[in-house]
Amino acid sequence: MGRGGIPRLIAAVTETLVAERERWVLWLPVAFGAGIAVYFALPAEPPLWLGAAAIMAAAACAGLGRRRTALLVVLLGIATGAAGFTVAQWRTAAVAEPMLSKRL
Repeated sequence: MGRGGIPRLIAAVTETLVAERERWVLWLPVAFGAGIAVYFALPAEPPLWLGAAAIMAAAACAGLGRRRTALLVVLLGIATGAAGFTVAQWRTAAVAEPMLSKRL
């Protein structure tokens, strides 16, 4: 990016987000589903606390950045994605059955 490219990019993203304010809620299911997709795309089972920690971290950062619209929207989207991740993780743990160690 050229000189001043990052600030201009941030300004453009912020302007677009503000203009699309009425449609923000439509992105919540997308973020939630993306969190679920991330969980099922992982090659190994993550620790059970990871999803809840991600929700809390994103929500805390959103609270701290609430004066900046673009940052708030992005962090709330991340928190929603983390919620989808957590729901998939907890559901997988709830229905888990022991694996057979050898062929019967």
